[in-house]
Amino acid sequence: MMIRRNVLMTAASCAVLMLPARVMIAQSPCTKSGFAFVSAGAIMASIPEFLQADSLVAKDKAAYTLEIAKLKGSLDSESQAYSDKSTLLNAAQKAAEIKKLQAKGEAYQQRGNELEQKLAARSDELLQPIRLQVQAVLDGMRAEMNCFVIFDVSGGQGGLGIASADKSLDLTQLVIDRLKAARPAKPPVKPAGKP
Repeated sequence: MMIRRNVLMTAASCAVLMLPARVMIAQSPCTKSGFAFVSAGAIMASIPEFLQADSLVAKDKAAYTLEIAKLKGSLDSESQAYSDKSTLLNAAQKAAEIKKLQAKGEAYQQRGNELEQKLAARSDELLQPIRLQVQAVLDGMRAEMNCFVIFDVSGGQGGLGIASADKSLDLTQLVIDRLKAARPAKPPVKPAGKP
């Protein structure tokens, strides 16, 4: 009798725990249209780890921006100095100064590219795991609520984007196939021969 009562209590507890999920699915915005939306910006702003990682990336970006500004300032001042004295230089001296400026410009450009790559790698290292976690939750909710698409209505970074979509609704390959089928057949290429 005691075992049966525990089983009934456990079953009742499970039913109560499952009730909110069923109610949530029944009340899903996707039941009407198949679509829903989120604000990815608000979601990310609610994650302390994301805010901390984003702050670290912002500090790195500020340091890199300062370094680039110093390099650009140096290049600009050398370019102005050349411009000021160029009328006093002979052709060989002008060529040598221009070559130095070009080398400095190339070094500036290369350092800028290096810093951009470092910043992108740092951003991926710190932020990508959090983004993947959020994407997994979005994909799970989309499937659970029977949504076709969940849109991102955040104001930043592109605005109305797709946060999650049912891959079975992807028509990309069908479009590609139809475009290929609609192309006229190319005549065979004849090898170059004697006229």
